[in-house]
Amino acid sequence: VDPPAICDALVNATLGGALVCLVNRTRTLQGNYRFALLGGLRLSAGVTLECSPALCALELSCATGEIELEPFATLRGGNITLIADGVSVAPGARVSASALGFDDSPNDYYGDRHAQGAGHGGTGGSCLGFNAGGAS
Repeated sequence: VDPPAICDALVNATLGGALVCLVNRTRTLQGNYRFALLGGLRLSAGVTLECSPALCALELSCATGEIELEPFATLRGGNITLIADGVSVAPGARVSASALGFDDSPNDYYGDRHAQGAGHGGTGGSCLGFNAGGAS
């Protein structure tokens, strides 16, 4: 199944180069998605791009250019992967790869003691805790 188009418009990059994918409305994607973009990506102010359920994976891969989150924009999912020349996060914006602290698998090679957790600036459970949320 092809992923849904996430670009609402293509705009010129600040210093030329490939066009920037502009996301200017909130979207919740069901399941895991990987988006390969020729240029950068800009998430407009106050917009959320997220995947569901809590343990979903969202990958944004830019061949050239940056990923930009304008003020109060949010990228949210269980596992977030950003590949770009740079990532800029404006005041009030956030990248949340929290997975909400849920267990990643009932029978994984961690002996069922590993939970998805907050990375840098995320919210949720411990990455290597023996719990289903909170600090360890």
